[in-house]
Amino acid sequence: RITRQVTEGAVEASALRYACLVGPPGTGKTTLAASLAWSAGWDFVSTSVGAWFAGSGGHLGDVIRAARKFFDEIELSNQPIVGLIDEIDSLPNRAVMDPSDAQWWTPVITFVLTEIDRLRKSGKPVLLLAATNHFGHLDAALVRSGRLERRVSVLPPNEDERRAMFATCLGDKIGA
Repeated sequence: RITRQVTEGAVEASALRYACLVGPPGTGKTTLAASLAWSAGWDFVSTSVGAWFAGSGGHLGDVIRAARKFFDEIELSNQPIVGLIDEIDSLPNRAVMDPSDAQWWTPVITFVLTEIDRLRKSGKPVLLLAATNHFGHLDAALVRSGRLERRVSVLPPNEDERRAMFATCLGDKIGA
């Protein structure tokens, strides 16, 4: 609903709250993010920390450039857009990081934090989401107010919920 209000100009884009979709593997977090964009008529772009490594040489500058490409694609879009960082827990939590890893990872984490802030300040119709199976592993600065501040649980449907979903598609063809 709020995405429609933002699209119509009735609500400022700053009213959108960035969120982290949390749930066990296979519960449809990525599908939910894409469906949200589709149902709102917004563009959708997805990435992951793994993709930043796969699309680069794995060197610090290469990984940051790959991340910047994702954030630039969102900010430079002329359309309302939902962006998803899948498997966000691939960014280590600085509070429990081994000091030998901190020299490499701290610039990456800091870069992601400042890019989230840049998106927020842009005033553009952007809904940034992340997905994780391990919310407790996330860096506190990542999930604080103004960043990925909402935690949205995505759990598997129970039997009644599954039946209702299929009944929507199959009508009375589904058995009792």
